[in-house]
Amino acid sequence: MVRIVGRRAVVSGHGPLNADGSLAQPLGKVGSDLTLEQGYAAARLTALAILGSLQRALGDLDRITAWTRVFGMVNSAPGFVRQPAVINGFSELVIDLFRA
Repeated sequence: MVRIVGRRAVVSGHGPLNADGSLAQPLGKVGSDLTLEQGYAAARLTALAILGSLQRALGDLDRITAWTRVFGMVNSAPGFVRQPAVINGFSELVIDLFRA
């Protein structure tokens, strides 16, 4: 799920995981099965899963000097339009950890 290309790490295929590596609950569509807050929490757990994968691939998270792009997809109910607020769970965690 992490591929090193030159000096870049390309990451894909992650979702929200518990500390034991199992898929985090609850599951469903944000806006019908999950609240915005639950979606935000799932995005944070996804960020932690990605950081774990990067740690294993790089050996040291201090090797990360910049994030160039974050692309997230939200499983959302028809009519739900707050996907950026869900993805902010990921972005805000990364910003808090890597703020210079």
